[in-house]
Amino acid sequence: MATSLTAPLELYVQTPQNPTAAPLAKFEPPAGCYVGLWADLDSPDGRSDLDRLTELVGSHAVYFRYNFFRRPENANPWSPFFPAKFVEQLGGEDAAIHLAVEPRIPLKEVTEDLVKEWARQAGALNRPIFMRWASEFNDTVNSWNKDPVLYREKFRLVARIMHEEAPNVAMVWTPMAFSDLKSVMAYYPGQEFVDWVGITLYSKYYWNGDPARVTVNLLPNSRLDVLYQAFADKHPIQVSEYAAEHHSASSSRDLSYFATAKMQQFYFNIMLKYPRIKNINWLNFDMTAADEYKGYPATRRANYNLLKSPSVLKTYQHILSQPYFLKTFNSASRYSYQPIPPALNQNAVVLGYVADARVSSVRYFLDGQLLQKTSVAPFRVQLPTLKAGKHTLKAVANVGSPVQYSFKMP
Repeated sequence: MATSLTAPLELYVQTPQNPTAAPLAKFEPPAGCYVGLWADLDSPDGRSDLDRLTELVGSHAVYFRYNFFRRPENANPWSPFFPAKFVEQLGGEDAAIHLAVEPRIPLKEVTEDLVKEWARQAGALNRPIFMRWASEFNDTVNSWNKDPVLYREKFRLVARIMHEEAPNVAMVWTPMAFSDLKSVMAYYPGQEFVDWVGITLYSKYYWNGDPARVTVNLLPNSRLDVLYQAFADKHPIQVSEYAAEHHSASSSRDLSYFATAKMQQFYFNIMLKYPRIKNINWLNFDMTAADEYKGYPATRRANYNLLKSPSVLKTYQHILSQPYFLKTFNSASRYSYQPIPPALNQNAVVLGYVADARVSSVRYFLDGQLLQKTSVAPFRVQLPTLKAGKHTLKAVANVGSPVQYSFKMP
C-alpha cells in the first residue's frame, strides 16, 4: 500500500479483462469505454471535419447530435422530428447513435401519441440509439427545469414507450455537472426507467469566465465523483458531453497546453479508476466561429474542434490508441485496471492515476534503482522479470511527495 499522505498519484496495475460484476445494462460493454464524437452532417464543413477525423484517428463507437422534440408539422429539413438520415448514415453494427433530445414544446404537451411516433421511427431503423431525453434539467435556462414532478412523469412516459415500442433505444438520464446530489435527485425518474446515467461537463480555462479563477489545478474527473458514487452500482455511466477548450472567445491566448493536460487527466483517470463509465462523447465543435453562438457572451464560447489544434489532435490520437477505449460498438477491452495488489505477476504493467493536476512526469524506482522516467500519460512502466520475494516500487512525480508500494513476487 502507499506510504505517502500527500501522494500526487496512485499506482494501478493492468490485468486481463475484469468484466463488470453486476448484470450488464442495455448496450453496456463488459469492459472498456466507448468513445463518442459529435458529428455534423448538415453542413459541408461538418461533414469534412468528420471525414478528416475518421482518416486521422479512425472510427468511433458512438456518434451524437441534437434532436429537437416538437410536433411533426413544425419540423424542417435542418431540424427533423426524428433524424432518420443521421441515424441511417452513421449507425449500424459497429456504431451506435446518441441523440440529445430536447423538448421544443412545453413538457405538459409531450403526449403519448407524439412519443409513440418518435419511437415508431426509431424502432423501424433498428439501429442502437442512446436517447438523452431532456438533459441538463438542473440548468435553470432550460424550460424543463421548472417542475421536477412533471419532469419525472414525462421521462417515465418516454422510457415506457421506448422500452415497449423501440427496444433499440436506451434511455439516458443526464444532469449537468453538480456537487450537491439533492439538486438532481428530485428529477430522478427511478431505476426501472433509466438504462444509463449521464453527465455533461467541460474543461474551461476560466471558471465561469472569471479571469480571477483559473482551473489549471482542477482535475476534471473530480466533478464526476458525486454522481459516480451515487449511481455506479445501479447504472452504467455515460459522459454525454466532454471537451477541453484550446481557445476561448474571451482571450487571444493559445490554450492548447491546457486542453492537452485536461483531456489526458480526464480520459486516463477514468480508464484507471472509474470502471462503470462506459461511454465518453467529445463535442468536436468551434463555438467561437459558429454563427448561432455569436450572440452568446464571449466567456461561453470555446473552441473544442480537434482539427484546429495540432497538439490537441495528437493527444486525442494518443488517447484513442489505448485499447481500453473502444472505437467500435459491441466490443470490449482486453484489459482492466486495479490498485497494485500485495502480489504481482512477472512483467506487470503499472500505470499512474493523477491525483494532482500538476503532475507532468514520473520517475519509477524499483528496489532503489531508477527504472524509468516518463512524461507521457498514463505514465506506464513495465516491470522486468524479478526474483521471488519482496520488492518495492517508488514513484516520484514532478510535484508532491513520493509514493512507495511494496509487493511480493511469487
